[in-house]
Amino acid sequence: MKILAIDSSSAPASIAITENDMLIGEFTINVGKTHSEKLLPLVDRLLDAVDLTVNDIDAFAISQGPGSFTGLRIGMSAAKLMAQVAGKPLIAVGTLEALAVNMLPFEGFICPMLDARNNTVFTALYMCKDGKLTELLPPDAVLTNELDKRLTSLSSNVMLCGEYEKYDSKFAKATLSGHNISRAPRILTLQRASSCAAAAYARLINGENTHPNDVVPLYVRDSQAEQAKKSARSKRK
Repeated sequence: MKILAIDSSSAPASIAITENDMLIGEFTINVGKTHSEKLLPLVDRLLDAVDLTVNDIDAFAISQGPGSFTGLRIGMSAAKLMAQVAGKPLIAVGTLEALAVNMLPFEGFICPMLDARNNTVFTALYMCKDGKLTELLPPDAVLTNELDKRLTSLSSNVMLCGEYEKYDSKFAKATLSGHNISRAPRILTLQRASSCAAAAYARLINGENTHPNDVVPLYVRDSQAEQAKKSARSKRK
């Protein structure tokens, strides 16, 4: 089963093609260009590099968020278009779940995080045991001081991954120096489409078969524009 996966949920753009649980090819870039400029050309280049066409793909996977509102919309639109044209399923994988997959086979708690600005992170909590990932707390936007308390309460090994470095100064020294807290190597902190594909493959072999029209982004909270509109409406009342 060949899967083409896209992750454009944050600054990096990542495209991967897998066959079952084996990686065939992957492009991940982390530069200043917008996803609207680089995403579809990356897909074309990767398909060409591995001598495949869109019609050779059996299923598509998309990192559905949370993350950048614009990036999520661009990636979701591209994935839906390809899946609809090819008549194939589209599997949505949470961005934080895919980041946690990067950490396998770490044993213990995995806490991925992405910058949500204003001393807030998008985060979730997973437990990995015997190579299997279980969601303990769903994706949410959490203030850094609340996440600090959450981390302090965990007794087993904890792996921080994602954009944790941006918030190191916000966490209590006692939390970060705790013997049970580890930080993922920087090379593993970027979102990777291959991890999204791996999670999607597990769902496909368990019978998930989602129509592209049924897949929506996971925003967790309103965009800044929506927050501004709500604030303006409340002030007028």
